Amino acid sequence: MLPPEGSAWRAPGFPRKGWSCIGIVDLNPDEKPADEVEYATCEACGHYPVRFVHTLAHKEHPDELDTGCICAEHLTDDYVNPRRVEVVLRKRAMARSRWLKRRWRVSYKGAHWLKVQGHHMAVFRNRFGPGWRCSFDGKFGRLIHPTKEAAMMALFNKFAHASGQYR
Repeated sequence: MLPPEGSAWRAPGFPRKGWSCIGIVDLNPDEKPADEVEYATCEACGHYPVRFVHTLAHKEHPDELDTGCICAEHLTDDYVNPRRVEVVLRKRAMARSRWLKRRWRVSYKGAHWLKVQGHHMAVFRNRFGPGWRCSFDGKFGRLIHPTKEAAMMALFNKFAHASGQYR
């Protein structure tokens, strides 16, 4: 099956090898229903919908190219890493969507806390004004978050980075 008429694959002089991946973005990191997300179209073959956008660059092509996984594999000649990174991003999105549903305990001072894989995390009201603050393994953050949920999600990002699970 040939790619659609307007796709980059059919453009004269389009380089079909030698591309390098410069980034991958998940367009649905919060695991929302598919009808609530604006997915992308692969600029190489025209496939829609593309959730994980692989941005590619080539020294002989003036523009970056946003593609899906299969086109990224073919253009970079790497048939392992694009899919592997998508698996990691998908696991991170699923864990992120479940983070607020975890059983957060409440201390006698009103802090909401959680202990995961040896990391102690807590969110608590800011004593000096509106908002919420966080602590991760006993270190207090400086940022003030507008909601408790925003502070909890900031802890998820810190946990994901510290544990190295979702890289």
